[in-house]
Amino acid sequence: MLGKHFMIGKVPSDPKLAPFVTQQDTWLRSQVALNSATSPYWANIGLILAQFDGLVKGYADSAPPEEQISYTDQIFYQLQDEIDDIETFLKLQDGRITEKDLLKQKKDSHCSVLVKVSKDGQNLYASHDTWAHFATMLRTYKYYKLNYNTPGNKSPTVAFTSYPGLLQSTDDFYLTTQQLFVAETTNDVFNSTLFLDYIKPQTVPEWVRIMLANRMADSGSEWVDTYSQFNSGTYNNQWQIVDYKLFTPGQPIKPGTLWIAEQIPGFVVANDESSFLINQGFWPSYNVPYFPFIYNISGYPAMFEKYGNEYSYTMCPRAQIFRRDAPAVQTMDDMKRIMRYNQYQTDTLSLHDACKGISARCDLNAPWDGHGWDAFGGIDSKITDNTMMKTLSAWTVSGPTWDNQPPFAWTPTWTSRYPNYGMPTVYDFTFVVMTPSF
Repeated sequence: MLGKHFMIGKVPSDPKLAPFVTQQDTWLRSQVALNSATSPYWANIGLILAQFDGLVKGYADSAPPEEQISYTDQIFYQLQDEIDDIETFLKLQDGRITEKDLLKQKKDSHCSVLVKVSKDGQNLYASHDTWAHFATMLRTYKYYKLNYNTPGNKSPTVAFTSYPGLLQSTDDFYLTTQQLFVAETTNDVFNSTLFLDYIKPQTVPEWVRIMLANRMADSGSEWVDTYSQFNSGTYNNQWQIVDYKLFTPGQPIKPGTLWIAEQIPGFVVANDESSFLINQGFWPSYNVPYFPFIYNISGYPAMFEKYGNEYSYTMCPRAQIFRRDAPAVQTMDDMKRIMRYNQYQTDTLSLHDACKGISARCDLNAPWDGHGWDAFGGIDSKITDNTMMKTLSAWTVSGPTWDNQPPFAWTPTWTSRYPNYGMPTVYDFTFVVMTPSF
């Protein structure tokens, strides 16, 4: 059972973490017991927890004794993208880190998104690149079809990229029965007050809220409303929700087509940004907050002062690349090219840094050049449009970009540092269509 944290040595070790997540799990189940008979919200959370319980039991029944996993570690596994924020809260709480320490944490960016309307208005494209460590490239593409006879189950079928043993995506990329495209890029939080004031066990974990919102929402606004309740303040992202039901080829973009939401501890700011799509023709996302309130309160001004344009919404490298190149995107092939784009050797906007393409290839940097050298970057691309969404289909490709670069290979340079269980040696795959078999 391998996941992002477990695969690259980030096994949770904080002694206060288990009591926190146990308390959260106990609170969550108590709310389901109290409210599920009268609340579709809590009834559907109960179904998500039942699915988790089935996963735990199935693994316990099948794994040999030497490979058993404790219930708490099973929770850690689902929480793997939230654990860093919980640990930050716990360390701030007892003085093991300070706000100055937070400002020193210059984290890796995570994911690129582009939503694009063709100039003739016939196609609405939506795409997502996952950025992660290459040791996480044991991937699966999943379809859930759960026809629960429960109020609020508006999207029984959901398609998403994921990993073995995870109930959610974590990337995140989803297509739902209600023809919603849902994706995110991760934002950082550098303000210690937000952690201390708002992270607590009496909240719904992000991995539960994303599954819940996908199941219960039939519009972007409803998705935001559902997702925002009982905000855990963990795994803080900018979400893009495209409602393909509202798109008619050749007709103007309608209000409600594109919703943007940004979560931080204590707050979710969201708005219908269909007008942005109308005025610009595209929406890009690249790990810098869009809403001024979120940008400012999260501590980005201090990071901009320290590191420059990398923390600017308008002037970071990917913002400039998208602004230059996205207007020319008109076809599915164009979308494939831009989402796999990395020409760091010749593109001045990339600052000669392989980490700063639309799809990063940090492994191509030199260990001594100061840009950051690691087996990290874009590990896939997924693209859908108004024709493919009707069948919850998408063009997908696994592995780091090799459009203009050599394919990534698990050479001794990397296998001596990181595990690559079950992975091919060379990632030279091309796009294929994912579509359900039912």
